[in-house]
Amino acid sequence: IDDLKKINMKKGRYVGDEILCHAVVAIEAETSGARNIYRINGDCFAVNLPGYNRDEVQDIFKGIQERLKEHCTVSGGCVPYREYHIPDSGSLCQYAENTLELSKAQGKNMLKFFSTADYEKELETLELKEELMEAIKNGFKGFSVHYQPQVNPDDFGLFGAEALMRFQSPTRGFVSPVEFIPILEQSNLICAVGLWILEEALHQCVLWRRVVPDFRISVNVSYTQLRDQNIAQQFIY
Repeated sequence: IDDLKKINMKKGRYVGDEILCHAVVAIEAETSGARNIYRINGDCFAVNLPGYNRDEVQDIFKGIQERLKEHCTVSGGCVPYREYHIPDSGSLCQYAENTLELSKAQGKNMLKFFSTADYEKELETLELKEELMEAIKNGFKGFSVHYQPQVNPDDFGLFGAEALMRFQSPTRGFVSPVEFIPILEQSNLICAVGLWILEEALHQCVLWRRVVPDFRISVNVSYTQLRDQNIAQQFIY
């Protein structure tokens, strides 16, 4: 069930409990009451559908959506376990939960089918996040600042540079900013790294101003950093 916590806050737990009951009735109706329904946690249910193909599962999900549309939206994660080698029931539940999380992360109110590619990508993201956290703990080891020159178009004179963050993974080598910056932002780690890159850039600017007195450094600031109420005090150098 999408946003059950918000529903409870806005309308009260009584309404939330009613929606849970409606969900069970909807699942039972769409599976003809022939399948056991399992409540995995507060807002999550599971049902085993042996012998069903993807289209049939999609139809069941659409039917559940239709029955619940006056009350809430729902997201789903499905593991076609006959298509994959699933070592045990624990892995099956883990794959299903991961697929459900992807469904919610990609906009909610949809059914997403498990794929090994999605799962492996999610594992890589978790591993990279752990590496980033470890790097920050170890004095930002692995992070570096590269500088892109800024040139005056009139006389082609160098007047400044843009500071660009880079990360070297101990296991994967160079990691594209397209990969690691979203992880930093989603986990709020960007705040710590953002201050570090600012200090590095300002220190370098001081050195370069000994050669070019009015040299300027541009530093990108994340929206996540701008949400920090103390950002002005942190940026005073």
